[in-house]
Amino acid sequence: MAEITNELLYDLLLQIEADLSDLARGTREIRSDIAAMHGHVNVVRQDLSVIRGMLERQTQRLERIDDRLAHSATPRTGIPMCQQPH
Repeated sequence: MAEITNELLYDLLLQIEADLSDLARGTREIRSDIAAMHGHVNVVRQDLSVIRGMLERQTQRLERIDDRLAHSATPRTGIPMCQQPH
């Protein structure tokens, strides 16, 4: 069995220190990536909120149009436009 010397222990500690440094660097990169993704998710949420508002306004507009069409009648016949023959 090999003898454990101070030099061997020192080399081992240097390798452990380098490995820990690599892990710390990787952790910083991951945290940075997560922060960037968090920002992108917030932008997507805002975009979806804007789209939802646009769809609600279009839906309201279509409902108003439908209501006007359903309640409109020609002065001659008194029959609503949607029931008149084509």
